[in-house]
Parts: sequence; structure tokens; C-alpha cells
Amino acid sequence: MKSSIKFIIIICCLFLLTGCVKYNAKMNINKNKSMNFSIVYAVDKSIFGDVQLLTKNEKKKIKEKGFTIEEYKNKNMTGYKLKIDVHNIDKISTKNNNSYNLTNITKISNDKIFRVKKGIIKNKYKANFKFDSSKNNLTKKNNSKEINGDKKDIQNLEDIEDITSNIEKLDLSFKVSLPYSAISNNATQSSDKDKELVWSLTSDDVSNIEFEFSLYNRITIIIIVAVILIIIILIVSFYKNRKIETVTSNNINKDIEVLDSNNNES
Repeated sequence: MKSSIKFIIIICCLFLLTGCVKYNAKMNINKNKSMNFSIVYAVDKSIFGDVQLLTKNEKKKIKEKGFTIEEYKNKNMTGYKLKIDVHNIDKISTKNNNSYNLTNITKISNDKIFRVKKGIIKNKYKANFKFDSSKNNLTKKNNSKEINGDKKDIQNLEDIEDITSNIEKLDLSFKVSLPYSAISNNATQSSDKDKELVWSLTSDDVSNIEFEFSLYNRITIIIIVAVILIIIILIVSFYKNRKIETVTSNNINKDIEVLDSNNNES
């Protein structure tokens, strides 16, 4: 019974409720529209022991969604680092209004997470994310029902809750790196002219994450530049040929005049 209670608490920590838990999500968006995304899930092993936060089946499902999974260890924190690379964010963008729940971030490989407004030279993207762990709250009262009044296990649960109630040990954040300054954002912190955005997340309420940015359509720009260069080359070539024809025509006329002059003299 004790292990089952601890497992319940660990799951709650994993979903960022209360406790000694790390959730660090980072999104790097690049100029070529590719995106690198990573999440660190970890808990304090000095409290929870050497526990597997993900089962083999869960790992399999996560990998099927395109993520790679690495073990994460840093001092007393142990868990996993999930990573995924998106070749082009247009594939995970939609023209419609949408809201994306970061709690289900492992669906990123097949969900539409950005709203896009396409333009000729550049596209504008808007992110409206929600970080909502409140629905997963496991109260002390509900836990007592789970363990059917076992006094010993209730005491164990109270001990764990006393430890995990220390809000200072929470490390919950979402970071975004952009190639150009954000058009707008509601980040907790920003730096590098709004290219680096950070949100401090909460475990007992809904965190709204909003930011807007633009990316140039590099292929379209390359095509436009190529077309302009071709036009310039054609124009230069046209005037160059025309100049040659004019010079040639003038020389011929001069030769004719010389011949006519010679004929008149003779």
C-alpha cells in the first residue's frame, strides 16, 4: 500500500501539482522555420527514491510520436528528457484560432500548435498555450479514500505531502528562443530584445502563454531575388546588344559614306 501511495504522489508531481519536481520545457525556433523542442521531467530521488517515472509502454508511445527519450540526472533530481525536432513549423500550424495545452505536449508531432497568417515575404505566427495542471489535483481527502482508512499509510501520505508542499522547490518553466524579436508576448521575463522569453509556471492554476512572431519565407524570397536577377540580366543584355547593333550600324554607315566619297572623287 505504501508503494502505491508513493506512486500516486509521483504521478501528481509529474503533472506539476505540488512537490519537488522539475519541468523545464524549451522551444527553439530557427530562421529556416525548423523547431527544436525539449522537456525535462524529473523529481527529487531523495524523497521519492529510484523510481521509474515512465513505463516501457509509455516510453514506446512517446517514441511513436516522434520524441527521443534520454535519462536525466542532476544532483538529486532524476527523470527523463524528451526531445523532438520539427522540420517546418508550417506543418504544425493552422489558419484557425486554436489553443494548445502544454500538459499534453507529447502530441506536438501531430497537433496544430500555432496560428499562422501567411504572407508573400513572411508569415506571422501566434502561440496561445495553456499550462493547466489544476484538473489533476489530488487532495489529501481523496487520498484518504484511496487507501481505505489505513492509518499507517495515511501518516506516510501526510509526511510526503508535508515535504512536497514546499513551493520553493518547484522548478517549472517554459522558455522560447526566437530568431527575431517577438511581435508581442506575455512572458514573465524577456531578454535579447524579446528574442528570449521565459514563463514561470504554476502548479495550482492555469498559466496562459502567449507570444507572436514572424518568419521570412526564404524560398519565396530566393525565387523573387532570382527572378529580379534574371530580369536585370535580360535588361542589361538587351541594352548591351542594342548598343552593339548601334555601333555596328554607325560603322557601316561610315564605311558607306567613305565609299561614296571615294566614288565621287574618281
